[in-house]
Amino acid sequence: KALVKKFVETKCDAVSSSSKDDIVEVSETIEECDDSDSEEYADVAIQTENAEYGWIQSDNNKDYSLLPGESVQLITTDNELHKHISVYYTLSGEGSTDVRGFYIRCDNVATNQWSYVIMGCTVVDYNTQYLNNVPSDKVKHWVITKTTTHLKVVCNNVTVLNFNFATDYSPGYENSHQVWFKRVTALKFYNHDTNFVLLI
Repeated sequence: KALVKKFVETKCDAVSSSSKDDIVEVSETIEECDDSDSEEYADVAIQTENAEYGWIQSDNNKDYSLLPGESVQLITTDNELHKHISVYYTLSGEGSTDVRGFYIRCDNVATNQWSYVIMGCTVVDYNTQYLNNVPSDKVKHWVITKTTTHLKVVCNNVTVLNFNFATDYSPGYENSHQVWFKRVTALKFYNHDTNFVLLI
């Protein structure tokens, strides 16, 4: 919690009293995962309190290997404009292994617009597919969970993406989307140029 508080207090451009309240609230709840769909996601979701290590300040241009069955968790501030958050999944099954990426990016801080790309499922371009109802809080706690059927993103306890691999893919991806049904055998988070804390 101390690391998270220090991070957000340092990285937010101007921390008003209300923003400080947000910081306290987020830091007090970072050990809680959204478990409203715990039964559906029980095969992969690992609750934060069971994590072996904890929160770290991630370094630029460095990748971090995570447990294949865990949700990716990170905390961002409003300084993430046009910076890429990247998660790479190694997917195995039916005698083959593939690596596919999931990416999100803040396109507009004023309107709080975030777009995403799922390799093999969506158009490979930002400003095309958007997360829904991303909270306007400066400090954002993200939880990214993949199952064999869905990719789910929760931000500050709000589900902003619940992508169904079988039905939500873009036109032209009728065949390539099926790789996402495979199980995750390796999981890697890559920090391109962003500045946030990551749960490992």
